[in-house]
Amino acid sequence: MKHIFQRLVEELAVLRLEIKPGNIEIVGNSGFLESKVMHWAAGGVDHCVTVKDTMNILGVAVNEDGSDIRAIDHRISQAWIHFMARRGVFLNQQIPLKLRWNRIRETI
Repeated sequence: MKHIFQRLVEELAVLRLEIKPGNIEIVGNSGFLESKVMHWAAGGVDHCVTVKDTMNILGVAVNEDGSDIRAIDHRISQAWIHFMARRGVFLNQQIPLKLRWNRIRETI
């Protein structure tokens, strides 16, 4: 993994890009990684890579087991957050019921 990271830094340097130190996180793989923080020296910079149990990638929660349960739990929690933020509209008696149902369907 360190070799791949070094290669990534080198390829980015060719494009005059760089990784900002402290901005990299990886998802652990069921106890494969012993430490929660890894230090990799690449491109003359010491990068601190944090190992996470769960990560949100493009709106989908991914955990170290790769199970769908965490992704589904994340989607449900996000639906509740959005529902609670808009419940004033959903429960407003002045808005026709059909429009409220459409708004709930779109939100969830």
